[in-house]
Amino acid sequence: LRKHGVVVLSATEPTDPDTPHGVLLEGMLEVLSEFYNVNLKFETLKGLRENAEQGFHCGGRAPLGYRRVKVGKKVTLDLGPVDEVRMVKRMYELAAQGYGGKKIVRTLKEEGYPAEKLVPSTVLSLIPNPVYLGQRVWNRKNGNGSKNPSDEWIVSKNAHPAIVDEKTWLAAQAQLNERKLKK
Repeated sequence: LRKHGVVVLSATEPTDPDTPHGVLLEGMLEVLSEFYNVNLKFETLKGLRENAEQGFHCGGRAPLGYRRVKVGKKVTLDLGPVDEVRMVKRMYELAAQGYGGKKIVRTLKEEGYPAEKLVPSTVLSLIPNPVYLGQRVWNRKNGNGSKNPSDEWIVSKNAHPAIVDEKTWLAAQAQLNERKLKK
């Protein structure tokens, strides 16, 4: 700010940027502020990591078919409305049979599921998500949005009720991967 001619005055600290003492105090306050921010980030990530290791939800919206539920001061996932849960199960069954995103959405609508808001890309992004096996995976991505190595992920199995069984989930993954290879 000083480079741009802006003078910062403190309401709580007697800093005078024109004196050696004022410059020293301002520098010390800046260093303390920076330490506080770095430490806060560290402690927040530590708390999120502990939450994830215990299988709790670490923020964000609940996936389709689930709802967030408070357990004391922590949050976990529980099954959502029956129609949504059935729709997610059916989505996996269709994917396991080799259906693509468009055909899954069309079939769900034809069968009367509440799929008005579903689009093929959403369906295809849900299928690989291990949350539907009852697993919580945290730390897949870093703060920049790029993917972390899988050995840095925190995976909690049986963290909440599963919507699909492992056999169906694996069959859906195999079909999805086979479709990708064909394209």
